[in-house]
Amino acid sequence: MDSENHANVIALSGDDSLARKVFIMRDFDFGIESGQSVPDPYSQDDAAYEHVKELLESAIDGLIATLWQ
Repeated sequence: MDSENHANVIALSGDDSLARKVFIMRDFDFGIESGQSVPDPYSQDDAAYEHVKELLESAIDGLIATLWQ
């Protein structure tokens, strides 16, 4: 999800309590500045997909840690 998708989902929620439950995945990667999106590798080479996989793997560690708190 990029920032535009995030804003669209927030706008559709219509409720602040629901909007607080929508996150950008990379916000769980605590080693980077928040608000960075995962690039879309569609129609790109294998290296672009590998890069996205690495970004998500890094963020998943933070997501799991957050869920266990």
